Amino acid sequence: MRLSTTGAVIGVKFRAMYRAKHSANHGYGPGGGARLSDSRSTGPGGAGRLSDGRSTGQRRGRAMRAVVLAAGLVMATGTVPMAGAAAQDRMAAPEQPGETWAEIRAAIFPEDLVIAEAGEAISLEAPYRAHDAAAVPVRLRIDPGPGRHVDSLTLIVDENPAPVAATFTLGEAMGPVIEISTRLRVNAYSNVRAVVGLSDGSWMQTARYVKASGGCSAPATGDPAAALAAMGKMKMRLFDAAGSATGGDGRLDAQVMIRHPNNSGFQLDQVTQLYVPPRFVDRIAVFEGDRPLFALEGGISLSEDPSLRFRFTPAGTGPLRVEAEDTDGAAFAQSFPLDAAF
Repeated sequence: MRLSTTGAVIGVKFRAMYRAKHSANHGYGPGGGARLSDSRSTGPGGAGRLSDGRSTGQRRGRAMRAVVLAAGLVMATGTVPMAGAAAQDRMAAPEQPGETWAEIRAAIFPEDLVIAEAGEAISLEAPYRAHDAAAVPVRLRIDPGPGRHVDSLTLIVDENPAPVAATFTLGEAMGPVIEISTRLRVNAYSNVRAVVGLSDGSWMQTARYVKASGGCSAPATGDPAAALAAMGKMKMRLFDAAGSATGGDGRLDAQVMIRHPNNSGFQLDQVTQLYVPPRFVDRIAVFEGDRPLFALEGGISLSEDPSLRFRFTPAGTGPLRVEAEDTDGAAFAQSFPLDAAF
């Protein structure tokens, strides 16, 4: 089942809600669900290119909507609340009541879809108060129980201008228990939410309340020219657990990092005081050889230099291959040997 998000905008209903709530229409998000497909063409220089049916102009137009929607917007960037190590190490509070989730749910999910509370089936870990609102660590563990597997995972930051941070489509090698970590931008005190679709057609969700602000408008951490030069470079790391990368259960624990500023369209150039045009990674696909592990469709709520840590069951069929594409149509691809893991 695919979420009812089309084009670059979450939905007319949500846009109207966000405009009324914040006196500016700047809501947009990933369109459609991510596809787990091995169909791809070759871009300049032989780099893999994800086949999503959109032209470069359409993709760039999607990103540029952020600038148009941000025009005239008065953003209170403020400062990120700082806290000691104890506050950072504390886990986020339980979900807090509010109207935003109901409005987001109505805008991107079918009206008759039942989304149950996950209980202990989903563990979502995030800091109680983040040191850096532009890179809030989020860790997920999803155990669907016997006879089921996870088909999709949607990460949502309720109070962000683009609430849908990422939509994952997951292959069987990622399960049966899903373990994924990443970093998100949090623009205001907000529930951070995981909505999961299962193989039997059922859905469940959980959320945690994170105290952070200004994440979507925080300036990039490095020099823009250097970030442009390094754009698309990737690193892969295998973690050594219990004496081996497989941790004794036959599963690999890997992390992929992609250099990219992930400009949100809400950041101000510190020299010109103009908005930096949006440009962010919106497609990532990871394979072992030709076997799909997962595909991701991302939005501006993913942090600068996107990072994904995950566990999977290897088949020994080839290297770990990562393909990514951004909203300007630039394609990046790299392969990493897994021989050392066996």
